[in-house]
Amino acid sequence: MRSERLLVIGLMVFGLHVIGFFRSPLLFGGEQCASIPGSCSAPPLSCQNRQSNGGTDNCSRVCNNGTFPNPCQPTPAASCARLTAQSTYLCGGTCPYNFPKGSCAVLLSGDRPATCAREGIGHWSNCPSLPTCPISRLSCSSLSPFVPYGFAFPGDPTYGFPQVKDQGKPVFPDPFSQDLVGLAAKGNIIIGDYTKPAFRNNVLPNLKPGATSKTQPYVVDQTDANSLGYQNAAAAACGGKSPCFDGNYDQQDKEGMADGLKADRTPRKFYESSLSDASFQNMVANLPNEARMPTGANTTVIDAVLYTNHALAGFIPTTGTTVFNGAIVSRDDGIVSNGPFQITHDIRLLSDQAAQRITLPLDIKRSTLSGFKECAASGCH
Repeated sequence: MRSERLLVIGLMVFGLHVIGFFRSPLLFGGEQCASIPGSCSAPPLSCQNRQSNGGTDNCSRVCNNGTFPNPCQPTPAASCARLTAQSTYLCGGTCPYNFPKGSCAVLLSGDRPATCAREGIGHWSNCPSLPTCPISRLSCSSLSPFVPYGFAFPGDPTYGFPQVKDQGKPVFPDPFSQDLVGLAAKGNIIIGDYTKPAFRNNVLPNLKPGATSKTQPYVVDQTDANSLGYQNAAAAACGGKSPCFDGNYDQQDKEGMADGLKADRTPRKFYESSLSDASFQNMVANLPNEARMPTGANTTVIDAVLYTNHALAGFIPTTGTTVFNGAIVSRDDGIVSNGPFQITHDIRLLSDQAAQRITLPLDIKRSTLSGFKECAASGCH
């Protein structure tokens, strides 16, 4: 009997039993060596000896004990509110510790589940208080039956929003069981902080005279001319019609017949609020996280019908997708986005129920595309 194996054979002659117990492989006519876990004679791993080589196992084969792990250690300074904080490696030395946000999988109220048709919008599993994150869309090959489509056509009996389904379930929520938010402005609707340089540098050049201007003179309603100051151009600029606005939103508006002023008595331009810049900035700074403009590659989602007599403008800084669920109705469009832009029209605006329940200007029939022109980055000329 040897220490590394146990072999017991009991033999009784003339047809009686043979009993054998084996701790390691045994081949008649030869032996096969099997190494035992942990039998490598290489030096043990530690911070001082992170790479272990030069050992042999019980079968006299060259071996090593691998590499000693040296992770960046968790630190209480890192949290959902501070995703990266300075820490130290296990074996010494500084390193940036990234707080684990988890996976984008949590669905909160108002989030959108992923489907075969589109990615979802959710929250991080470890940090649901952070801005929304994209959830990868599901595999279409695993869904049956599925009707492929390139877009959802409002009101279409086959490819309208309620009709598009995955495995018999609607891709989009039933619009008539959800609330609808409609924002209508007689002046302008501005998205984001118009006091920041990003707005002045990226958006405002589109709304005033200059090489990148996207506006032109147009006829306005008489009530806009009298109360808001939109009558500031000769009728000739509007094809002989009046009252006429010259399309320059970067100038002082009116309040009745008087110049428009903010609460601090400074001039108020057409795109600005009546709040002083300081009051407006303080209000933005104290918004809860869920009301703040997303940053980085996060998705920006606006669930509303936006209607304005004049300009709808804003700067959306994220590189993620900007999604409007509802509708955008405006004379001038000054929305600047750094990422993909998606508009999902709200089917309720085209229904018979809408005329009875929604106090917003409505189209009596489905809108049709009258023309299309692709413009270079410098604009259409």
